[in-house]
Order: sequence, then C-alpha cells, then structure tokens
Amino acid sequence: MTDADRTRIFKAVRYLDKNMKDILPKLLVSPKGDPFPTTLIHLDLWSDNLLFHIKDEDRDNNVPPEEQDLDCVIIDWQMVSCGKPTHDIAILILASMDAQARRENTAHLLQYYYMKFQVGLHFKMICRNSFILTTIIITYSSWNNWNILENDKSVWTSNALQLRGSREKL
Repeated sequence: MTDADRTRIFKAVRYLDKNMKDILPKLLVSPKGDPFPTTLIHLDLWSDNLLFHIKDEDRDNNVPPEEQDLDCVIIDWQMVSCGKPTHDIAILILASMDAQARRENTAHLLQYYYMKFQVGLHFKMICRNSFILTTIIITYSSWNNWNILENDKSVWTSNALQLRGSREKL
C-alpha cells in the first residue's frame, strides 16, 4: 500500500466519522414494500462473538448465575453490512444453540427480539412502516430448514398461523 492509498483511506474514514449521522439514514432505507427497516447487521453473530461481564455487585454478593445482571459486548465486526434485522437473530439462534434448545426457546426468543426491536424503532423514530411478529417468524423460518410453525403451534399467535401460506411462498 502506498502513502497515497493510506492518505485516501484516512480521508475517507475522517469523512465518514464526521458525516455518519447524515449518511447512515440514507443507507438504512427499506426497499419499497419491504416490511422491515434496513439496519446495520453483524453477519457473524454467534456465541463466540459475544463477551459477557458479570456486574461487580452481583459477583460480590454471590448472586446465582441465572439471576445475574450481565453486560454484553458484540465483537468481530469485520463483516458488518446493511440488511434485514432478522439476519443476525437467525444466525445467533442457528449457530449457537443445539436442536433441542432451538425447539424449546426459538419462539420465545423471536417474541422477545420483536418486542425489543419495536421499542427501539418507536423510541428512535427510525422506522415509519411497522412490521409484525409474523414477519419475523416467516423470515426466520426461511433461514431455518425446520418448520418452526409446525413444531410448536401453541406458542404462535393465530395471526402467525394464518400467514403460514405466505411463508410457503418465500
């Protein structure tokens, strides 16, 4: 790499740093008709890229592991991109959990993810078009070789089951 290349890269990084608040909203525009907002996605989100830290007061008070308040940091951002917010949750679930754990927890994890994502969207006023839990379920199912809607119908809402035909068209 030449000095001219380094200078050009340094100038580009400085420009991005100064202008990110103006550039980012333009990158995160959803395609017309897509129910999802486009977001920054990690694309390699699995358990080995998560670092957890037990809060000092929990450690000092010998709080049982299931009750500890943890901080979490995501590392290894070399594949960051723009895309659907369901990409990372699908990769995390599929790459970090065995089949039994997925069967027992996926529905609850997707519902929790949806709830937190909606709160973030409304709080930050990022997304004008809203999307529903069913869309997350359908998109996750397209990542997953198993039919999660068939595996645990009791967990899903009646709306999700009604849209089962839509999932089959994906």
